[in-house]
Amino acid sequence: LGSGKAAIMLQDSREIRIVDGNRMQGGSIDFFAFEGEHWTSHEIDDSNTVNNRPVYYITNARSVSVPENAGQVILANSTDTPVEGVDFDNGPVGMHIAFSSRITVSNITVHDNSGNGLRVQQSDNITLESFDVSTSGMGILILNSDSVNIRNVTIRSSEYNSIELSGTNQVIMSDLNLVNSSRGVYI
Repeated sequence: LGSGKAAIMLQDSREIRIVDGNRMQGGSIDFFAFEGEHWTSHEIDDSNTVNNRPVYYITNARSVSVPENAGQVILANSTDTPVEGVDFDNGPVGMHIAFSSRITVSNITVHDNSGNGLRVQQSDNITLESFDVSTSGMGILILNSDSVNIRNVTIRSSEYNSIELSGTNQVIMSDLNLVNSSRGVYI
């Protein structure tokens, strides 16, 4: 599966099972969903891979560690979960955070993604720090979220916006290095 876009797209879906070793090269799992159950009701196991690394679908969790060998991380309805030291590449979205709170994402590298390096949706108290994003459709997309802190982030060569904020409040941005993108920050 895979073509540099969404290998599997879940649009307003519930209770979908993606199991038993689906291999996605140059693509990953993407969501077009705006209700919590469209993010949390699925079964996606870590036998699925993006670029030969496991997909971690973490839902309804608290204080869980995400392994550094992730090919993709989907974090939904979770709290107090750090994501550190992961290298995402060559898919539509490296990491999704949806309907979650008190999440810290740090020391992440994202490169050659056709969509968003990181997408945060309907979440609060999110910290994104020590990030390096290069050659993505959009570096970071934050939708309908509150209390977001973005610091020490470098985004290079985004086709669209380095950072896009839509319906998002209480954002602090500091120490940003935005290079060679169509737009820097779009609010």
